[in-house]
Amino acid sequence: MSLIATLLAALALLNAPDVPDLQRTAAALEAEASARAERLATAPAASAQAPEPGDRVLEGLDALALAAARHARTIDADGGASDLGCIFRGMSADAAAWSGRLGAASSAADQARAYRGIARLAGQAVILAAEDIHSGPPGPCPSGG
Repeated sequence: MSLIATLLAALALLNAPDVPDLQRTAAALEAEASARAERLATAPAASAQAPEPGDRVLEGLDALALAAARHARTIDADGGASDLGCIFRGMSADAAAWSGRLGAASSAADQARAYRGIARLAGQAVILAAEDIHSGPPGPCPSGG
């Protein structure tokens, strides 16, 4: 692929409606989850407080799950790299699963670990959303993902 074609493909990806939304959603979730992990780390033996419905992190996880699934569909529709589509489908599933893990934490230390995991997932979404979706051959996900 020529340099101009590569630049045009990258520009098209950055202008795709799902990329900025995915990055904003993931960045906000990463910041909130990181801040909560730091606060909880100051009293690790305390009992965990399950997040209430409507909690910003729970809503952020739901939004990330939807945005990652939407991005995976965009990658598939554009004939993008199968591994990248698979990664975003996996991120979508992981984001949905973190709500349960967060609610199951029995101590502040467990909850802090969960928030750090959420922050790590969201940070990876920010980085990977900027990847060129045509960085590899299209095809099915390994292991049916």
